[in-house]
Amino acid sequence: MTSSDEFAEVDGVRLHYLDHGTQGRPPLLLLHGMAMHAHTFDGNARAWNDGFHVVALDQHGHGDSQHPVRAGDGSGAPADPAAYRTPVLAHQVLAFATAMGWPRFSIVGQSLGGHNGMYLAATVPERIDRLVISVDWSWCPTRVTVSGWTTRRFSSRRFGRSCSPSRGGARHRPAG
Repeated sequence: MTSSDEFAEVDGVRLHYLDHGTQGRPPLLLLHGMAMHAHTFDGNARAWNDGFHVVALDQHGHGDSQHPVRAGDGSGAPADPAAYRTPVLAHQVLAFATAMGWPRFSIVGQSLGGHNGMYLAATVPERIDRLVISVDWSWCPTRVTVSGWTTRRFSSRRFGRSCSPSRGGARHRPAG
């Protein structure tokens, strides 16, 4: 399986993505974590290609996508601090999906990508078919609710907690 390097103009931002093919299957958008890129998922895309049209996006400011204008102070920070805020990045992800012609799509998000996926699932649930989040947080909330679904006990190796179902982690149920 080979992927094709593609670009899309979304809200004036040039975004790079890897299209792993299989047009016509349900779309699966892969969103990388902070300081990562679309190639993060190269090994996984092959496995998911049987059931999905797999696309890995370089989110704004990552990989080969356009980076925000930098501040003139030599710090390397973006001139507009809002450039990396969740609503901005999530809006770009949604606009990208719309440009791809996807009325509904699934997301596999790692860290930052998972955060953006959760935001979309909470704000536009009618557009998100499935959401898989891969996160290794350094803190461990005992309960989080997103769009009516509750996840209990996130993993945190730093505190010796497990995310295995046998120890109470990674269980999902409707809130209420």
